[in-house]
Amino acid sequence: MNRSPRRLWVGSLLLAIALVASACTGGSNVGDGEAQPEDSAPEPSVLGTTTEPPESTTTDVPPELTGSLRISGSSTVEGVTAAVAEGYRTRQPGVSVDITAEGTSSGITDLCTDPDVSIVGASRAISGAESTTCLANGVRPIELRLARDGIAVIANKASDLQCLTYTDIYAMAGPESTGLSTRELVGEFANELGSQTDWGTGEIRLIAPGPAHGTHQLLVDFVIDDAASSRGVGTFLRVDNRSLDSNAQLVEAVAADPGAIGFVGSSYAGQNSNVVKLIGVSDGSGCVIPNDAAVTQGLYPMSRDLYLYADGASEDPIVDDFLFYYLDIALNDAVGQAGYVALSSIEQAETLARWTNR
Repeated sequence: MNRSPRRLWVGSLLLAIALVASACTGGSNVGDGEAQPEDSAPEPSVLGTTTEPPESTTTDVPPELTGSLRISGSSTVEGVTAAVAEGYRTRQPGVSVDITAEGTSSGITDLCTDPDVSIVGASRAISGAESTTCLANGVRPIELRLARDGIAVIANKASDLQCLTYTDIYAMAGPESTGLSTRELVGEFANELGSQTDWGTGEIRLIAPGPAHGTHQLLVDFVIDDAASSRGVGTFLRVDNRSLDSNAQLVEAVAADPGAIGFVGSSYAGQNSNVVKLIGVSDGSGCVIPNDAAVTQGLYPMSRDLYLYADGASEDPIVDDFLFYYLDIALNDAVGQAGYVALSSIEQAETLARWTNR
């Protein structure tokens, strides 16, 4: 890996200080003056390394950079990255940061195939096939965990639903649910599958993020995949769902429709609990309403991590400096502004280490 000018300067300064200190004291204070073995370089991997986190270098004065940075990917992660980019303008006023949010899958495709995109947000982990495509194009995706969130089930405030099992969600949202337009019909199908939930009466309409979004794909992974495969049908959401691209649009649509049920990030759902109802979810271990404590403790069944993926083969100093600022300086505040659940300080240090030790 090519070192940035900032790192070389800092390394030279530290070496000079060490030599002066050694001359003054006559030797090292570590290990009775015995030489310490050099750290061996970590072996690179597709998703980065997991070596010990480096010490923070937040006092470094960065070199002045000019140019542009394009960031693509998840609309869920966009809020975190946008908050970071706002602060980065003060650090590097000569760098313009352009953020587009077309979904996790689209973002990872950009990372793998578009030379202008070196960083993407993701609300799910990269797949093996996507990683293979990246590597084939000379891109080495480094996985950088940022925060935690969950996938919440939301309904109109008028809804009397309280809790849904995975079986209920499959009966409402799975491929065999296409055309089931009333709660009575969904309830009958859910009962056939073994559910004992009382669905009541009334119309029902599913509103979900589009297929390019990580929330959509994780919902399929969490709930649809196993049930659909065991029944010999395709693993996809009902084809008559209403697909929307942003969290704001989805919440607005559910709030306006008494028959609507939707899926959205749990933190965003919690921020809008005054206009939509959060429905509890049970995977067989009891019903849990999504909130920060439940997500942090792993009690809410449909929880997830949020990520950045960056090209570990990039030699662009703007990419390196932006990620240093993102992960070592701005992450906590940005996650708080976006309303997600922060990682522990140890986990954040491990995330920084995955990039700096790539």
